[in-house]
Amino acid sequence: MMTGRMGNEFGQAMDWSGLNPMGQVPTSQFTLPEGNIGDPNAFRQRGSDAAYNSAMNRVTPQFQEQRRAMEAKMRNQGLGPEDAAWKAQMEGIGNSENDARNQAVWGSEAAGRQESQLNFGQQMGQNQNNFNQSLQANQQNFGQAMQGSQYANQIRQQQLTEAMQKRGFSLNEMNALLSGQQVNSPQMPNFAQGAAAQPAPIYNAAIDSASAANAANPLNALIGAAGSVGGAAIMSDRRMKTNIKRIGTKGGYPWYSYNLKTDGSAHEGVMSDEIPREFVIDMGGIDLVNYGALFGD
Repeated sequence: MMTGRMGNEFGQAMDWSGLNPMGQVPTSQFTLPEGNIGDPNAFRQRGSDAAYNSAMNRVTPQFQEQRRAMEAKMRNQGLGPEDAAWKAQMEGIGNSENDARNQAVWGSEAAGRQESQLNFGQQMGQNQNNFNQSLQANQQNFGQAMQGSQYANQIRQQQLTEAMQKRGFSLNEMNALLSGQQVNSPQMPNFAQGAAAQPAPIYNAAIDSASAANAANPLNALIGAAGSVGGAAIMSDRRMKTNIKRIGTKGGYPWYSYNLKTDGSAHEGVMSDEIPREFVIDMGGIDLVNYGALFGD
């Protein structure tokens, strides 16, 4: 029964196809809005036109009224448009109008520049505010994507740890039955809730009492245990033995003395490559021999 269980559980390599996919680092390019400050010249022109029209709308009626009053006064004095005095008075009023118009133009230019600067500053402030809001949103989106990726890695590490513990627990249980050691209770890792996914420890479930190296490798524990128990499936792979010496024949098969490379312990037995394959069990690439079936015990 133990041999069958070992073959069922360890005859095939670990299958990682059922694990959740690993989290990916976000690579999406988050778009930031491009600012538009408009046309500063258009802002200036609108400001200038508004200031000029405002000034002229104020002084034009005044000059028109002044011109009518002057014409009425000169007519009462018996003067007409052909008289020099009439022409002089009208020319003076025209000069005053030109001065007022020029003053309005100069004032409107200054007002246009001020309006352009004001609109430019307001537009720049709005653009900067939009940029900052988009940047903050992008940082939040990136952070959330990273947290999702880290969470996916945590889930994968949890699944990986559980699969290794399950395989190691079976190996530990077999080792305990074969060697008489106590079954070691696996330590389940806590599920991390931190922002970053930490690699989960892979716990060694099979512990060989004779060697620290065996404790670090569950396969060594199986080899050490199987190689020391008679009447069961015993590790008989030539690659795992040293100091091999033929000392006789048993059941028609060469019989050897040897030491296991794992712990140096001395044993006797056959070589798996010198017996029919029907009596050989492949344990993850290492040959075990079913001595009970081979010799009919």
